[in-house]
Amino acid sequence: MNPLSPAGAGRSPESPEMGFAAAASLEAVMKEMVDIGALDLGEKRANDLERKLKASKKARKKVEEDVVGIEDLRQRLHAAENALSDKKNSPSGKPP
Repeated sequence: MNPLSPAGAGRSPESPEMGFAAAASLEAVMKEMVDIGALDLGEKRANDLERKLKASKKARKKVEEDVVGIEDLRQRLHAAENALSDKKNSPSGKPP
């Protein structure tokens, strides 16, 4: 082997030493790419879930506020019905 030639020169890409090293290197690179892809997908999923959670909390708060408003309306309606009933039942509320 010529000391001036690059390492591995003269060996075919199919030689066992080069094939194993290349396969191991390729496998490591592929694993890293898959891990990066999985992390990216996981991050996107986490961001999507966070956005949905915020929207859900906002919707829940609005519903809770609406419920308070509905309860207030029910109480006011009940008070108005009672006042009307009292007025109808009072002597001054009867028609002449």
